[in-house]
Amino acid sequence: MTTSTATTRANLLSVPETFSDGDFGLWLRKFELCSTANGWKEDEMLKRLPTLLSGKAFVVFERLGDDKKEDFKVLIAAIKEAFGGDETSKHIAMMEFCRRARKPGEDIQVFAYGLETLLSRAIPNIGNDERDTLLKQQFIEGSSPALKRELLQRPSLKYEETVKIAQQLDLTPELSSLNTDHDVNLTRVQRENVSSSESTV
Repeated sequence: MTTSTATTRANLLSVPETFSDGDFGLWLRKFELCSTANGWKEDEMLKRLPTLLSGKAFVVFERLGDDKKEDFKVLIAAIKEAFGGDETSKHIAMMEFCRRARKPGEDIQVFAYGLETLLSRAIPNIGNDERDTLLKQQFIEGSSPALKRELLQRPSLKYEETVKIAQQLDLTPELSSLNTDHDVNLTRVQRENVSSSESTV
């Protein structure tokens, strides 16, 4: 490796993908991690962030008043409000939370994180006890029948404990086989629904 190549690689910046629409909170977390890796302070973050916005997000930024573009925290608060701060967005997030089920082959941790993200968007200031209760209920409800039966036999567990136990149970051969059968049946039903919808068009 030449000295110039090594220098170029050393100078490469760590940046997240551009943000247009969706979960701004998740994208912001990535941006903050990249900023830390690059050694950026808030003034640098304030300059860099707009260059990583596109589509709807850039339009939101452009429409903000100059007073909201002069401070990083104020800018972030304004963009957050545009992406989930209104009551309609919260209602939609809660509906998605109540419908969220574990997808075929989805990792337990990914499923849990998906629920946590939706609930935080639906009820930003939720208390810890209510959060724990709602997450545990939907986590169990959205699990496969076999895993659900096992988890319902452990009513005293907190949410985080439930996730850990679910991950352990998911790795057992017997339950893993039952989950695979469930995933296959679920996929078959989904395909049949798509075919039925297409035939009625």
